[in-house]
Amino acid sequence: MPARKILFLTAVLIILGGLAFFVQGPGRKNRPTEKPPVFPGLDVQAVRSVTVTRPAETFTLSRAGDGTWRVGDERYRADAGEMESLLEGLAEITREAVASRTTGKRELFGLGEKEGVEVILADADGAVLADFSVGRRGPDPFTGYLQVRGAGEILLVSTDLSGVFARPVSGWRNRTIVAVDVEAVDSVTVRSSEGEATVEKGETGAWVMNGSPADAKAVSDYLDRIAGMKASDFAAGDAMARAGFDEPAVEIVLGTPAGAVTLLVGALKEEVRQRYVRSSDSDTVYLVSRYVTDSLVMSEADFSPSE
Repeated sequence: MPARKILFLTAVLIILGGLAFFVQGPGRKNRPTEKPPVFPGLDVQAVRSVTVTRPAETFTLSRAGDGTWRVGDERYRADAGEMESLLEGLAEITREAVASRTTGKRELFGLGEKEGVEVILADADGAVLADFSVGRRGPDPFTGYLQVRGAGEILLVSTDLSGVFARPVSGWRNRTIVAVDVEAVDSVTVRSSEGEATVEKGETGAWVMNGSPADAKAVSDYLDRIAGMKASDFAAGDAMARAGFDEPAVEIVLGTPAGAVTLLVGALKEEVRQRYVRSSDSDTVYLVSRYVTDSLVMSEADFSPSE
């Protein structure tokens, strides 16, 4: 083999050897490493209760066998979708850094008694699956401070949980007013000062009104508006007497194979410009912006196809 070729191959081997040494040695610390989870092995499907202790109160969110969630001693409906997303998010939270190993500095990170929030996840038997305290937001909007009970380290983690767990009971309640599958609705009746309008699904599944085709998009948009309507607030427990449901401003009846659901829009609460609203499938009285409830008034002309 020519000497020049031998020298070339020797140089290549030296370079490759040097690269291997760098990667296995000094270069190893520069390689991106996978950040460890804060709650390794957390089985979110096993969680049956989430107990939150804020400076002012302690309450529990509990999951029933049918997947619904309830919150507080009053067993208010909680948002099941939000709860499932929250638990899945907890399982994915990672350690960004150790913020401190000094227990006396808990106050600096919002983990003290005046500000911190303790959270305990438990299974159906009451066994603790996770127990941690939530502090303030981290140095950027996407991180936060957290301490696992029994650990001396205060962690900077990948998600800011301060706003999530700082909420009172009312902040966890489900603000969706009508729990109905819009695809299952086969008739809609709207009664208001504009009169009464009824649309139904005909034998072919198309929407009809008074025997003639109705505007399918108008009906679909209306049902989506009702299903997506959220409460601005919850009325006081004694609000039923003054809510005006005996003579509602708007009455909407949604027919389904499983039975009808009636939505009542009652009196206007002047000081907040909101109307009392309730659905027949719940005893809860909600407050909804009058501008939202005004959009629920529909006449036959609104359901008629454009010419």
